Amino acid sequence: MQKKLDRHRSNEMYSAPLRRPNLSGAPLKESAKLMDIVFTHHAMKRIEQRNISLSEVIECLSLPDKMVKKEDVVIFYKLSIDGKYMVFLICSIEKKECRIITVIKTSQVNRYL
Repeated sequence: MQKKLDRHRSNEMYSAPLRRPNLSGAPLKESAKLMDIVFTHHAMKRIEQRNISLSEVIECLSLPDKMVKKEDVVIFYKLSIDGKYMVFLICSIEKKECRIITVIKTSQVNRYL
């Protein structure tokens, strides 16, 4: 997975810090540290292609409806207010950095929740 990420290093965009998601089950006080969000070039292309707003991405990261850790990535799921679609992010999280690998918007809500 790391080799895949390395080819995007020169095309990254950085945004403001975000609260670190609670992946360890530790009390919120310990896990509420700020972290940098890094968008890969691939993620930014998908956001544009799939007409996903940055506010939807930030909301998905900060208040996910579901969060799944698989090997070296974390998947964040966020259902839209009307329940018609879902945005999910595939990210790698290391120390104080959340690297967004890709962003997906789907109407197949029942498949993921």
